[in-house]
Amino acid sequence: MGYTPEPTIYTIHFDDSTPYSGLTVRIRGCTVREWDEMMAMAVVEDAKTVLKNNRRAVDMFLEHLSEWNLDLPGKPGELTPGTWDGIQEHDNKLITDIYVAWQKAMTTVSDELGKGSQNGSSSAEALLGLAGSSESLPNFPMPKP
Repeated sequence: MGYTPEPTIYTIHFDDSTPYSGLTVRIRGCTVREWDEMMAMAVVEDAKTVLKNNRRAVDMFLEHLSEWNLDLPGKPGELTPGTWDGIQEHDNKLITDIYVAWQKAMTTVSDELGKGSQNGSSSAEALLGLAGSSESLPNFPMPKP
């Protein structure tokens, strides 16, 4: 039986160190294919392509958006729909900063990974004797003696 991963959901909290204190965004991670598409959009040759790529980047962001607590401008308590029409009246820098935070979340190592075991026990690999069972092979052919 294989491993079937659950989709990654990132929860992005903007704290007091940002102008968006209190904003929370929950958004799904993208696939390798989508990430590659995002990176390719950064390489542009003309203004028409920039416009097309910007629209695709925003569409991709909105496709992955799960939920947020972003109110409509001038309408406290009324949430902004996660649609192109919904974000039209928001400041471009706000939407761009949320998009960049999403990209950073997908490329940053979680703080949890650096923490040790909660209960002080050894890893399953060490207990099963798997930690040292494979030989590290060189990356290049070794000459024969």
